[in-house]
Amino acid sequence: MEKSKVIIDGTKRQLFKLVYKNWHHHIPIEIRKIMIADSLNKAIDIHKLKIHGYLIMESNMILYVEKSIEYPVVLERFHDCFNATFKAYLDEKEQNGEMINLNFYRAMTSFFLEQQLFDKNLVLLLTGRKVNKAYHDPNLLRWKALLKQTRYCSIIDYSGGKSPVLVHQTTFKAT
Repeated sequence: MEKSKVIIDGTKRQLFKLVYKNWHHHIPIEIRKIMIADSLNKAIDIHKLKIHGYLIMESNMILYVEKSIEYPVVLERFHDCFNATFKAYLDEKEQNGEMINLNFYRAMTSFFLEQQLFDKNLVLLLTGRKVNKAYHDPNLLRWKALLKQTRYCSIIDYSGGKSPVLVHQTTFKAT
């Protein structure tokens, strides 16, 4: 009996880990996650960014995105949207009379440290597929537990509600 392989619809995709730089210490955790989700949705609406999986955590996030020919730097569109969202947040705080240290914002060249990942198991988990291994993998168990307990994640069932980030549905073919 031959096992069937799963082939994703032929598009190039990349898995990234974005580690937040020092700016994240100045913003409450829940507001930070909402700002990131909002920026991802803006990049989806305005720039047609296709996200196939995501995980937004306290100090970093993981994105599984489709590579586009128009944008050689895949996450450039997201960075532009996040910059606008962050600036709007600071402007709102300033208008409400809250003291904000803007020196850290002016000195920033980027908000994230970007790392490309090559973890096929994580890709499967982020897209809602099962990973079956013949051996015990503690790293895989850690990822599964983290994905189940994180509220801003592409595999969470929102029971009729909308996900914080619009995920592009992936089509699979068995060969």
